[in-house]
Amino acid sequence: MRSLSRFDILGGYDVLLAVGAIWIGFQMVMMRGGTIFAEPYPESWAMHLPFVSWVVPGILAIVSFGFGNLVAAYFCWKKMQNAAFASAFMGAMILVGLGYQYATVGEMYIVTGPLLLIGLIQLGLSGYVFWRGRVRGYLGNSNVM
Repeated sequence: MRSLSRFDILGGYDVLLAVGAIWIGFQMVMMRGGTIFAEPYPESWAMHLPFVSWVVPGILAIVSFGFGNLVAAYFCWKKMQNAAFASAFMGAMILVGLGYQYATVGEMYIVTGPLLLIGLIQLGLSGYVFWRGRVRGYLGNSNVM
């Protein structure tokens, strides 16, 4: 039986994030102005952001975080040399989005903490995959395990 490589673990985490982003994004789009989370779209956000409902953020979640993490997972499972970079980019996107939200609105929302943790874990796993490949001299070789 084949053991899981670091690429398999990072790819699995990317797929988990992709499925979550697509699922939540789909719910956000389908609820329109409704209450997907504990409350409707915050009015304080509507004053500072270009969104007035959960629809556009839901579409962004599906397209950018959902499909982006699927691409990162594909890179991982094909053991491509940019796998760690693709996954790290997705983790950085989460953190930049959270930073933008906090800088623009000036408050955190109920999902800010978990998303911060998710982004940090993704960056950490990506760094691990990259560092292990660098230490073992695998960078530049697309057929690594």
